[in-house]
Amino acid sequence: MANKYLKIISKKGGYELEGIKMAIPLMAILRMLETDAESYHENLKALLYR
Repeated sequence: MANKYLKIISKKGGYELEGIKMAIPLMAILRMLETDAESYHENLKALLYR
């Protein structure tokens, strides 16, 4: 379902699908940084330092 939504958004916004897909990991990291929960910071560190 998320892939279908992503295709619709890219088509309506005139964005290239590959450009959006490249931005998703960065957006997820930024979202995790916005939270103060320690578990999110631990998950972020695990993603970055694998």
